[in-house]
Amino acid sequence: MTKSADEFTHSSPFSELKGQEENSAKKDSPPWDAINKAAFQHPEVLRDFLRLYVHEDFVNDLDLSDPEPLPSEFVTEAMRKRYNDYIRKIRWKDSDAYLLLILEFQSTIDPWIPVRILSYTALLWLDLIKKGKLTREAGLPPVFPIVLYSGEANWEGTLNIAHLLSPAARPVIKYQPTNLSLLVRENVIKNDLLNANSDLYALFLMIRRAKNTQDFRLLITKYKSVLQDPERRGLLKTFLALMNVMQTYFKTNSEEKVDFSSLEEVEEMLQSYAEQFKENTIKEREPVWKKEYEQTYKDSCEAKGILSSIYNFLDARFGSVSSSYENRLQSIKTMSELQTFNQEVYKVNSINEFEALLDKACSGNNS
Repeated sequence: MTKSADEFTHSSPFSELKGQEENSAKKDSPPWDAINKAAFQHPEVLRDFLRLYVHEDFVNDLDLSDPEPLPSEFVTEAMRKRYNDYIRKIRWKDSDAYLLLILEFQSTIDPWIPVRILSYTALLWLDLIKKGKLTREAGLPPVFPIVLYSGEANWEGTLNIAHLLSPAARPVIKYQPTNLSLLVRENVIKNDLLNANSDLYALFLMIRRAKNTQDFRLLITKYKSVLQDPERRGLLKTFLALMNVMQTYFKTNSEEKVDFSSLEEVEEMLQSYAEQFKENTIKEREPVWKKEYEQTYKDSCEAKGILSSIYNFLDARFGSVSSSYENRLQSIKTMSELQTFNQEVYKVNSINEFEALLDKACSGNNS
């Protein structure tokens, strides 16, 4: 059964956003990933994103009126543990056939992301088979993986798993798995295009690009009728939650922060603090929080991706053993040590060799 918009706002990404709001004064860095996750819980945002920013002809053949969140029973315990972004079941128009959309939010570059995408795809198919949801006649549903990259640096990683194979694979290349993901880089989408399209994905992307009160006021003016539509209460609730978070990056006194319950309250706040915001914009404060917090934030995102790749490698190479090593792997504290470990782990040929490598890494942390 498809979730309503209101139910979406109480799902994991919205809860994450509320957690960011509560801790924002301490962290002092806008929760970009949480904003993306909260936005895409709304089917209209996904629809506009696919139709306007994903340039694949087959998108026109998809029924985007009601993308279905993949029921939790379709997702294995391992996948629930590792994957927290976005999976949707989308039907083809005038057909019972469907595809599975995997949307991966990335703010940093993960060189092993094709391995992660391949593991998500295999886990999805295996679980559908296990639950008896597929027939030999219908076959496996196609998977469409998209990496939505919000970082500023040029993406230098590959999206094709074939490019990650060692030269030793050449004699047996036809037996290797193949998969390719579509990369959408947000930083190459120009503001002029977003303003011209006036779609809901553009609304949430422009929130993240806003630098002062004037930017927010223009956005509200542009999207006011949409946000006040009674049929889109969930969308308004998400927008108000985002504004609850964003006001922290303007106000110097956290005690002045209010919890918005209407669009009018947001407009009043923007008007009241307009003069103060001229002195205290996100753009001007950005170097402050970047200097103190951005590296930790980046490290956290990158570490999550590296650990996920290692877990997937362990399960693929040695069976379901990764859970027994998770605590020890997470004890590798610095990014340089984790990156070094990640480079060496793919060379091991047995679980004993892996344990020896892990012992070495952990002993370095304890010394």
